[in-house]
Amino acid sequence: MNARQTIEDLWDRATPVGPLLDAYRDEVLAGVDEAPLVPASLDPRAAQLLEAIRTHKGEWTTKTVQQLYRTLNVPAPLRTTARKDLAALHAMGHLTLHDADPGRHYYTLRTRQERTA
Repeated sequence: MNARQTIEDLWDRATPVGPLLDAYRDEVLAGVDEAPLVPASLDPRAAQLLEAIRTHKGEWTTKTVQQLYRTLNVPAPLRTTARKDLAALHAMGHLTLHDADPGRHYYTLRTRQERTA
């Protein structure tokens, strides 16, 4: 096994969201008839992000959001864009920020219990 193959193997294990994003892209491109439950005040990019987070749950970082945007061919290549979109959804009360571990910040979908607390 050479170094390149080792790095590729590590990359494949480090990004388990790839298949989920591919499935989500296929679902979006297929034109799902269900109307998404997103606020009218969100721009289309953030609305797509919120819909993806609601669909797939889990932890969302700026890297994950950038992967989603690339998968959906959304013109938002900058890390800052992903960070701002996550922060905006957090400020609107849709996401919970987890930042107890220094250097690691991620968001999850806000639960009903967190909304009432």
